[in-house]
Amino acid sequence: MLPGRVLSAYDIAGWAEFLAVAAGVAATLTGLILVAMSINLARILEFPGLPEFAAETIVQLLGAMIISLVALVPGQSALVLGVELAVAGAILWIRQTRLQLRSLTRLRALRDNNRRLQ
Repeated sequence: MLPGRVLSAYDIAGWAEFLAVAAGVAATLTGLILVAMSINLARILEFPGLPEFAAETIVQLLGAMIISLVALVPGQSALVLGVELAVAGAILWIRQTRLQLRSLTRLRALRDNNRRLQ
């Protein structure tokens, strides 16, 4: 440790390389999943709830990429970064929750329909 310098886990500059790698990995995985989904789209659409699960995966990876990129913006104060991360987290949470509720509704409807047919 350098004299007169306090290292902190909250000093975002020390995380720049990690965040850059995380953003790159998330972007790469998102692209791979989009390609896999486009190749298997007909099969994915055959299963109730699966399109929503696939969308959840994409939202999670995009969220990791967005959060990493937001944290890499230079010159931000801790307050501004905190607000940006809180807003991004809230938006991602709402989107994930809506996808899960839609999937749950479709699966319950399918289950109820199957019970009526038996």
